[in-house]
Amino acid sequence: MVWPFLKYICCCFLKKRKRAFKLGLKNALRRKLEMPVSKNDARIDEDPFLLLGYGMNSYFAVVVQLLIMVGLITCVTIPLMLIYSSYDDLAGVLGYDFNQYTLGNMGGAVAFCAQSTFKTEQMGIPIKCTTGVISISAVGENTGKPIYDFGVIPKSSESSNYCTNESFKDPARCSDYLDTNAIETALKADCVGKASCTLTGLSTFIQSSRAGFDAVECGGADSQMFI
Repeated sequence: MVWPFLKYICCCFLKKRKRAFKLGLKNALRRKLEMPVSKNDARIDEDPFLLLGYGMNSYFAVVVQLLIMVGLITCVTIPLMLIYSSYDDLAGVLGYDFNQYTLGNMGGAVAFCAQSTFKTEQMGIPIKCTTGVISISAVGENTGKPIYDFGVIPKSSESSNYCTNESFKDPARCSDYLDTNAIETALKADCVGKASCTLTGLSTFIQSSRAGFDAVECGGADSQMFI
């Protein structure tokens, strides 16, 4: 009675349900006296759990509703699981046979940002992707603008943890003295397409000989280069 579908699956192993003796006797006497069987008795004969009251029967109704809801959720999530499993970001991870059907198997994009002084040629910026490979062509989903940016944070700046030129004021325009082509060439040669690399020779990217370059603000020991 609790799991009606079992009678279709285990029909050979389930015994036929016996009718309640008292109810059957009551119905037999009614027929003998040519009295119709009441609808309530007929319903109780089909579903004996009605004798247990509303609480028990409402519980069974809620269970059936939950089963239907979970079944619908399953139908929706199966295509998602198939999409997740088409990637291989978790390959090699323990339990991959099950984890491949989770959202983590698609991986993700992580924006990297680092700062470093550049006074000496030995200074460099190590770059590492937790997932995937390094790219300088990615654009923001909401803005459509490139997320790749680099620049110089001047000595007088309030903070040295900026990641874009739009985040701080730079009266000396230090970022204008960076050799853009040289930085992009170095990144494409040593970093793009790799999981990690180190951008070295930061001082060589500064065009300190150009007119207007402020050696104190832009080229001092407290100035920072970010990427």
